[in-house]
Amino acid sequence: MINDLIPMIDATVSHHSDRNHRAMAGTPWGGWQTLQVTLNHLDTFAYIGGFSTGLPQDINRVTSDPAGFTRR
Repeated sequence: MINDLIPMIDATVSHHSDRNHRAMAGTPWGGWQTLQVTLNHLDTFAYIGGFSTGLPQDINRVTSDPAGFTRR
């Protein structure tokens, strides 16, 4: 995702490619994968949607400092 897919999209599609214009979301298993990718790359994603999934322990990095998350 980070090393292959996003750079390929950035190189071939006309769009805003900064953090403030990047989101990822998914449901059940895709929601879990979304949380695993995005919470480990908060500098890359401004919007995260993990629906119908269990929350990983890493969610504390967002919920413990929501203002810090939005400043990245």
